[in-house]
Amino acid sequence: MSDDRRSRRENKQRRLNRDMLFKLVLVVFVMAGFGYAMVPMYKSICEALGVNVIARGDTGSAYG
Repeated sequence: MSDDRRSRRENKQRRLNRDMLFKLVLVVFVMAGFGYAMVPMYKSICEALGVNVIARGDTGSAYG
């Protein structure tokens, strides 16, 4: 195999690796952002549906 062909193949592989790394880092940041946004979303959804048992507190005991 000639050096020119090998060089092109290595450059293509480097570009593909760099693109994959960028995509993986982007996925990590999106997942972290989604995890951070879950707390306010959970609170607003529970309040809208009326199932916000965390803030309400129980007045009676289930174990009598």
